[in-house]
Amino acid sequence: MKQKPAVLEVLPDGEKRISFIPTSAKETPKTIDLLCRNCREAFGNERIPPILIIATFVFDLLCIHPFRDGNGRVSRLATTFLLQDHGFHVARYVSLERLVEQSKEDYYRVQADCSRGWHEGKNEIVPWWNYFFSVLRRAYRDFERQLESAIARGAKGDMVRQTVLAQIEQFTLGDLAAQLPSVSPQLIKKILVELKKQGEIRLSGRGRSACWEVIP
Repeated sequence: MKQKPAVLEVLPDGEKRISFIPTSAKETPKTIDLLCRNCREAFGNERIPPILIIATFVFDLLCIHPFRDGNGRVSRLATTFLLQDHGFHVARYVSLERLVEQSKEDYYRVQADCSRGWHEGKNEIVPWWNYFFSVLRRAYRDFERQLESAIARGAKGDMVRQTVLAQIEQFTLGDLAAQLPSVSPQLIKKILVELKKQGEIRLSGRGRSACWEVIP
């Protein structure tokens, strides 16, 4: 069985240096088994917040480094699965992979700092918790912005629908744009197409002479 490669830290200038020597290939199976058993036991302890267990599990998985390649991606998949399994569903809507990539300098630095003494059980874990929670907080902020944007689009869509169906005479896209200055022409066109498919309005003419009217 081949020895797994050392974990490398990528410095800002692109230089790589050894930050950690992972568990040996021979010891990996039983170490992973112990990690999973300890994790299940910890989840059964109501006094320990699940988010701390998840963060610690992911860090230990990275330190074990069970595969020769792809350990970071596997850790992110494990993070997503464990978060969703314990009610943190933000990873379904926001890419944790992207957030880690955006903060990869901190990721490598904290992982290197917190892995010192890991084999002897003497490593510091709090900085990793802080980093893990900072990524999670950014994910929730991104999700909040996405939700606010979706709500705004929905509210504007309803406003366009109400304005269109309130038209008494024929009207053009320009007429609607003048009545709805806060709404983009693209959204107005989208709503017009939807209302046409629903049989609420019809289009007469083409090009600049095209006019819409509400079907009685």
